[in-house]
Amino acid sequence: MDLYLLSSLMLILGGLALWLKKTYLQPVTLFAYGLSLMIVAFVESSNIQFIFAVRYFVYVISGFVIAFMPIIFILIFILILLKGRKASKEQLSDTIINSLIAIFLLAVTVIIMWGMFSFEQEAWEGLVSALVNMTIYFIAIIFIFIILNAYLHLLPTKSPVQLIAILGARVEDSEQIPLVLTRRVRYAIKVYSKLTSDEQKNVRFIVSGSQSVSGAISEALAMERLLIAGGIPQSQIILEEQATTTEENLYFVKRVVESNQWLGDLLVITSDFHLVRTQLLAWNQVVSVNLKGASTPFWLVPYYLVRDLLGFIVLTKGINVMLLIYLLVRGFIIQI
Repeated sequence: MDLYLLSSLMLILGGLALWLKKTYLQPVTLFAYGLSLMIVAFVESSNIQFIFAVRYFVYVISGFVIAFMPIIFILIFILILLKGRKASKEQLSDTIINSLIAIFLLAVTVIIMWGMFSFEQEAWEGLVSALVNMTIYFIAIIFIFIILNAYLHLLPTKSPVQLIAILGARVEDSEQIPLVLTRRVRYAIKVYSKLTSDEQKNVRFIVSGSQSVSGAISEALAMERLLIAGGIPQSQIILEEQATTTEENLYFVKRVVESNQWLGDLLVITSDFHLVRTQLLAWNQVVSVNLKGASTPFWLVPYYLVRDLLGFIVLTKGINVMLLIYLLVRGFIIQI
């Protein structure tokens, strides 16, 4: 019941934040982790045969997970330490969170290694129970992450559209534009084509992205060429060639909009698995955006799904670590 209560509180807080437009509370983050905990609670308490089978399968493989987890955690612990030494400009809050994550990983590693030789049966069962729930929790996050990206894409945009920002993707060859970037531009042209001729005259495209590789054209220039080839007048395209990350994309797009004193709603077009992370970064910079995601080529889906999911987890690492600690401690308490 405690998992149901905690997840319900997170969902209610996320709903209130969205209703009150308190985006600094990150409603998407609260929904993502609240729903994930709800799934863990359901799998843990359900008597449905299929759900029980899923939990039993995770329970069986937990032995292999336990065997390799100390090695994995030690490697992550070392990476955090190395990152901390290089990140001289890192904010104090990030430094504290990273330190807590490192301590948590080290503590779990010590507990597992010590427990292999010293734990009594009840304590060992508690550790296994906690690890099973943590595994289900991560599976749930993947599922919910996909659902939230789809939800953000399906949200209606305010019309008529006047400002369209397209976020860049890595361009390594000036003669061959990557398919991911091409699909983003094609989606923007599709949105443009649905407008009336009078509405089209008022549309401005902001293409954002710097030079990815020395010798190649910038991401913004690559998108401009694709837009022009698709029938968009060059006079309606603004190049932003400084951004190297999604965070910088949004920052410099915001500067372009403010410097031109444009008041229309901003439609940001990126890839389908990139919407949740883009929304979080936009809220962090107090940028109000509508989002649409161009489809990702099916053979690239695993790569982009994992990359953006990890990016989301890193952005929300504070709440994620607290929930993992809660699940770990809870596993021991239940057995005791």
